[in-house]
Formats: sequence, C-alpha cells, structure tokens
Amino acid sequence: MSADAAQTDTAPPDGLHDIVVPGPIQPVWPTVLAVLAALALALAAFLLVRRWLKSSTGTGGAAPPSEQARREFDRIERESPAPNQFALSLSEAVKDYLSARFQDRVRYETTQEHLARISRDGSPLPSAAQEALRDFLGSAEEVKFGRPGDADSRLPALARQARDLVALCESINAPDPRRDA
Repeated sequence: MSADAAQTDTAPPDGLHDIVVPGPIQPVWPTVLAVLAALALALAAFLLVRRWLKSSTGTGGAAPPSEQARREFDRIERESPAPNQFALSLSEAVKDYLSARFQDRVRYETTQEHLARISRDGSPLPSAAQEALRDFLGSAEEVKFGRPGDADSRLPALARQARDLVALCESINAPDPRRDA
C-alpha cells in the first residue's frame, strides 16, 4: 500500500473535515487579581515581620537625640582614647546632639564660626544652653589643641560638662505635663 492510499483511507470522502468550535477564551483578570493578591500578602507579611523585629529589639526605631548622645558619651568614656581624641569625640557628640535636637548647624562649624554666628544671628538654643555650650567648646578646644600637661585630669570634668549640657537642654525644652493633660 502506498502513502497515497493510506491518506485516502483515513480522509473522509469529499475532503470534508469536522469543524472544531473554539472554546470560550479564559479571561485574564482572575490571574491578574490572584498575582496582585499574592503580592499584597507578601508585602503584608514582610511589614509584619519587620514590625515584630523592631519591637522585639526594644528600640522601636531611632532613639531620641539625648539618648543617642548619652550612649555616645558612655562609649567614649569606655574606650578612653588619647586626651585630644577624647575631647574631639565628646565635642562631635555634643554637636550631633544639638544638630538633631535643635536643627542647629553647629555640627559643621568650627568653634569660632559658631560663636561668631550666634552672636551675630542668634541661635535656636536657649541662652543658658548657649553659655554652657561656649564653656564646653572652650574647654574642649584647650584639650584638643592646647595639649596641656594635665589633660588627663581634665577629661572627667569635660565629660561632665557634656552630660550637663545635654541635661540642661532637655530640662529647658521638656514638654509641660500640665499642657498635655
């Protein structure tokens, strides 16, 4: 039997074939909605895990500037670097605190620039804090650049000045509990 005979055996007479009716086209929307729902669930799970991890560490986000400054003071005192580095680190920690707390640009100024600016333009710092800051920055500069022979004995007082300055700023600007009630 030849190939032509095999085709004629299976083909219907007259060359007619059955018409296949196409089935209904499946809509795309259920698939799109399922993908979006899966993405939403994944995002919700990610956010819940992130919130749980933050709450389990106990920080709940960034610490207030005063707490960050106190931690930095503790770290500096623990490491007890050379006197000029100690004074520089304390000075930077105080300036970081003031920048975060009062949005003052003291962090990016030298002591002389800062003192000239606050005498010329004023400062967001309360006047008592300005005086304490002048005293602290002056003492820190003496240790950083003067390198006195008794620099080691000046460090505890310098650290106390830094802590007192932060405490003063916090007490002056503490919210009034009577207003909150």
